[in-house]
Amino acid sequence: MGNTKKARLIVFVACFAGALVLAISIYSGVKAAHQSDVGRTIALADGSTVTLRQTVFTAKGFSYQHQSGNRFFRFIAPVIPQRLRNKLNYSSGSMGFGSTDTNLFVVTISRPKGRSKMEPLGRLRVLDDQTNAFDACWGAGTLGMESETVHAWQIRSFPRRGTNLHLQFLAIRTNGDWVKAAEFQIPNPAFGVYTQWTAQALPLTVSDGDLAVTLKEFQSGQKMPCHRGSGDDSIAARETRLLFTSPRTARLRMIGGFKN
Repeated sequence: MGNTKKARLIVFVACFAGALVLAISIYSGVKAAHQSDVGRTIALADGSTVTLRQTVFTAKGFSYQHQSGNRFFRFIAPVIPQRLRNKLNYSSGSMGFGSTDTNLFVVTISRPKGRSKMEPLGRLRVLDDQTNAFDACWGAGTLGMESETVHAWQIRSFPRRGTNLHLQFLAIRTNGDWVKAAEFQIPNPAFGVYTQWTAQALPLTVSDGDLAVTLKEFQSGQKMPCHRGSGDDSIAARETRLLFTSPRTARLRMIGGFKN
């Protein structure tokens, strides 16, 4: 009888331990899937750093108030005498964006090492969990401080079917080539299940009254010309070419700078 109780206890402990390991694994997986790098700082090869300060998903305008220094210094700065703040290179500034569309705003802080001049961030690509990439921003709102530069990036479109977004910031070298400077991960604020569109065969003609327009060509993935498409193939900017014809209009061509 004693051996039976002992065997049951061993089985119970083994089952409990297995359930605990499974629960920890599930929790770790969920936590990793919704990781946010807001507040994280990445050191670059030249010793300079890039910090992901803030992300905001909104259909309204966005305003950002910046104060230099760490969190503790920003907390006590309002009560520090102006003369002391000047000695500590304290600085502040603000910028705002007006909008009526849904936008994702991202704020980064770049800090060079010493007096060295870091390669300026000029481009932001957004990737999802399936590595679909979108060239979301060329340039950003900028605040130049004594020892740091603030960038506010306005992202109007981004992949929405993945649970996470990867924010890939690119810098431009003196020779004109693009290079990946830093990458952060955030939860996708617009994640959901969306209708998958089915492409219609080309050429495709659409009419509105007596006007008819035909989409004859749709080409995506070619490198953009000049310095925009320079650098490694994995980060080179791509273009999409659409060719329309109409009996009542001249031939039209529209170029967009995205890869999807």
